[in-house]
Amino acid sequence: MRLVGRYDIVKKLAEGGFGITFLGRDIMQPSQPLCVIKQLWPHQASEPRIRQFFNDEAVVLERLGKHSQIPQLLSYFTETQNYYIVQEYIDGQDLSCEIETGKRLSDRTGRSYRLPSEAEWEYAVELGQRRRFILVRPCQRM
Repeated sequence: MRLVGRYDIVKKLAEGGFGITFLGRDIMQPSQPLCVIKQLWPHQASEPRIRQFFNDEAVVLERLGKHSQIPQLLSYFTETQNYYIVQEYIDGQDLSCEIETGKRLSDRTGRSYRLPSEAEWEYAVELGQRRRFILVRPCQRM
């Protein structure tokens, strides 16, 4: 499936209460990089309040994506009455697969992790927005 003549859907990554997330490919770039495509569920799109949450997510992503450690917003559009957000794809392990309730991630992995610095917190707070997440189903452990 191709969206707006530019983004090919490669596979489904996850789904949740507000929508579905796909791995995509931007065929209009020379390297055809991977991207993440979030689609608002069509039955949710008829609700003005839900559409506004989705729009707010795109606005916040556009502002936050200017930070080096946050995926960049690539596009926000509607097609055939469906709403989409396209973000930069960052390769890596799904964090929900790494976290065990009540356990320290550093104990499990043997690696050190840090909280955001004061400057990073200030950057987020200055934007004056609260980020709404599209929740996905829990990771399947092997």
